[in-house]
Amino acid sequence: SIVSAALGVDCAFRTRPSFAMAASVDGATVATGAAGATGAAPVLRVLMFGPAREAVEAGHVEVTLPGGAAPTVSQLREALRDSCQALAPMLPTSRFSVDQEFVQDEAGTTIKAGAEVALIPPVSGG
Repeated sequence: SIVSAALGVDCAFRTRPSFAMAASVDGATVATGAAGATGAAPVLRVLMFGPAREAVEAGHVEVTLPGGAAPTVSQLREALRDSCQALAPMLPTSRFSVDQEFVQDEAGTTIKAGAEVALIPPVSGG
């Protein structure tokens, strides 16, 4: 896939062809997969930090989820788990933030268009 080749990581939406993923590489956006339903599908820009950023070798990924309704954080987590093997090991212990607030209820939190979404993996240090 274009993303895998450009980034050197396995982040292709294989199990759900209606998803698409992109990553910023030297300021350019590289994408793979189908975009979903005729432009109605929301595109989420997910900021990556720490080990997640290192795993995908990019500061963010863009995920297109099917359907016209605002997706939930649970749906986003599932899409990333199913599509990006590089993130899979850290997703169970990572948290999401939406508009700079940690998400407490992933199933009940919808992501509105233009929201700032971030994947925050566990980190250690002193």
